[in-house]
Amino acid sequence: NPFPAIPTISGQTTICAGQNTTLSVTNSCGTCTYNWSNGMSGQSISVNSEGIYTANATNNCGTSSASNNLTVIVNSLPTTTITPSSATTFCQGNSVTLSASTAISYSWSNNATTQSITISTSGNYSVTVTDANGCSVASSPTTITVNPLPTMSITPSGDTTFCLGGNVMLDAGSGFNSYLWNTTSTNQSISVNSSENYSVTVTNANNCSNSKG
Repeated sequence: NPFPAIPTISGQTTICAGQNTTLSVTNSCGTCTYNWSNGMSGQSISVNSEGIYTANATNNCGTSSASNNLTVIVNSLPTTTITPSSATTFCQGNSVTLSASTAISYSWSNNATTQSITISTSGNYSVTVTDANGCSVASSPTTITVNPLPTMSITPSGDTTFCLGGNVMLDAGSGFNSYLWNTTSTNQSISVNSSENYSVTVTNANNCSNSKG
């Protein structure tokens, strides 16, 4: 039996950390066995480590031929963090801008593709960034909590049209942390006896405020 043909190995030679690439002998000698420089055997192997790979083809007479060298490069993954422009817990009507670390491309969990996004609704937001080597990594999620504004109304104790000398109580409702009427009163209820438009701002336990008048 002649020496086996010099084996040629091929495969994807540039991968990202955490990926595998398949290296294969492309000109099999049929009954040959193949032993690789990393200790593996077979016509094809899957590797994820950087290095120079070769294969020896051995026929059934025990004669061998060495392959070409194939260098596999493993690119490290990019790093990414999400930086909020302000607090991630806020009241309805406000927003926060989330910015990802610099990269070539961005894919946010809300389908945005810009480096920064402005958020005004509660949820968990993450981003996958891709670098110049085509390697991608997903960030840890950032939780946004948007607290609703307090729901309130002003309830009069009687008719709001009355004769001079009369009065009416205006009640902003219970359950709020603080009250501020346009009369400067900080009580839940006020007694009024003059013609005017009355309004009140209430603040709840989340420090969110709403006005009514």
